[in-house]
This record gives sequence, structure tokens and C-alpha cells, in this order.
Amino acid sequence: MDAEAIRDLFEPVGRVQLRRMFGGHGVYLDGLIFAIESDGALFLKADDANRAMFIAKESKPFTYMKLGNEAVLTSYWSLPASAFDDAEELRELTHSALAASARAQDRKKRPRNRRTTAASD
Repeated sequence: MDAEAIRDLFEPVGRVQLRRMFGGHGVYLDGLIFAIESDGALFLKADDANRAMFIAKESKPFTYMKLGNEAVLTSYWSLPASAFDDAEELRELTHSALAASARAQDRKKRPRNRRTTAASD
């Protein structure tokens, strides 16, 4: 998919921004990356809260070659073919992916629970 086709697809959801990455695109809405495009295929952000929805729709996880072996990135799952023709399904999946992205961002912002010790004199 080219950049214009991606923008057209997600138009029912909102005005998306694209950034080149790894030979494909990162797809952003309101500053959150919620999808990636690689070799013409689209993958939406998933986590423990929404992964089952993608599995139920027979989506597949994003895979890539790493050091000669196929690696799986389970945080992005393929956009089901049915969502290309069903704006409501596309909206539902996109909002779910945005929520997963927001949760990931929140986890990164939280301070880690580090044990601190007072210096003794």
C-alpha cells in the first residue's frame, strides 16, 4: 500500500500521519502509533487486552527476518481483509489499536519501582 491508500483507508477514523520506518510506514493518529505498513500489508497494535480480538478474526502477527531466522512481533497483528470493506469494523479495530498504543505509552511513562536507600553517614 502506498501512503495515499493508507490515508484513504483510515479516513473514516481520522486524519492519520505517516512516517517512514524500516522500509514501510508507521501510522499515527493524535501522536500515537497504532499501525505499521510493511511490504504493502497493514498491522495494528495489539496487547493482552485486545489480542484475542485479532486472533478471533484470524489475523496473523507481524513477522520479519532477524539474523536469518523469522522473528515474530506479537504487538502488531494483520488488519483482517473484512475491515478493508467495513468502515465500522475498521473503526472498532483502529480504536482498539489506539487504546493498546496508549496503554503501552502509559507503561513507559510510569516510574519504575526502584528501591532507594538512604545514604548513611
